[in-house]
Amino acid sequence: MTAIVQNVDLSPDHEGFEPCAAQAFDVALYSGNWFAAYSTDGGNTFASLDPFAMMKLEGETFCCDQRVEFVPNLGSFVWVMLSMEGPLILAVATPDEIRASNGKAWTYYHLTPALLRYENSTFDYPQISYGDGYLYLTVDAAGDGGAAIIRMPLGQIAERATVTLQYVKVGSRSSARAIARKVSVGSLPSTPTARSASSPGRNRLPPR
Repeated sequence: MTAIVQNVDLSPDHEGFEPCAAQAFDVALYSGNWFAAYSTDGGNTFASLDPFAMMKLEGETFCCDQRVEFVPNLGSFVWVMLSMEGPLILAVATPDEIRASNGKAWTYYHLTPALLRYENSTFDYPQISYGDGYLYLTVDAAGDGGAAIIRMPLGQIAERATVTLQYVKVGSRSSARAIARKVSVGSLPSTPTARSASSPGRNRLPPR
């Protein structure tokens, strides 16, 4: 029998529930629109993850629209969440990192609409998928209209390094860069616990 701890709401009749789940070995992630949880015992018990704390690291407010996926060629979980202000966070952690840190150690990328040259948009309805060599992210552009399809090399994400984004929107193709930040979610540090070095490139995000 599965036991839920820390009052994690898994009620399927919650309006706008939008559940998403992923599992690798004995580690599982489970999210809905406004909550997230993890398990390190094959789903027998769950404990809360805090997307609000993650968003606060960028000075933003968590909104909704979370997605979780385990990417075998990356050996990591990917956790996407949307902010009220428009940007999104894409966080990455291995099963071992989740297990050892009680779900608190993540490396994340902060993606803004401006990074994709949207002037009057907020992101909406993010979705993630993967292939042999890339992670794929799709987002609606609420404001400018349309959508964007983004791909990120799995090798760069695996190194927790600067990632060169390739994206398509309104029939055009371009590139940008996102910087990895390593954080401890839950302890609410005023600054991330590690800094990554920036590499040259257009539309770089400042390292944290």
